[in-house]
Amino acid sequence: MIVAALVAGLIFGITKVADRRSQSVVSNPGRSVGTTNVMAIAALVLGVVWLAGIGSILALLFGVSARRQIRRTGEGGAGMALAGIILGSAGLAFMAFAVLSALGFFRCDTCA
Repeated sequence: MIVAALVAGLIFGITKVADRRSQSVVSNPGRSVGTTNVMAIAALVLGVVWLAGIGSILALLFGVSARRQIRRTGEGGAGMALAGIILGSAGLAFMAFAVLSALGFFRCDTCA
């Protein structure tokens, strides 16, 4: 139904399409409904993907930025931002260990 409405909008030039599902209100008094911070999602995804170290750096930066935004705006996603920070830090530590190993810093000269 949504796809048909979007196609009709493209054909007939309709710019606003209403969706009945988005207009319904679900009552849940125990929890406030909010949005998830996009930077937190990006931090988590980049932390998992790693992208040869670049993903780890970006995950760390996005995670810290997301935590600041979440504290300021009250959005959701603090756990995802924290996971992105942790995964980004672990990726950077692994990358540093790999570079130092390749350069021979962990070589044992007295070992057989």
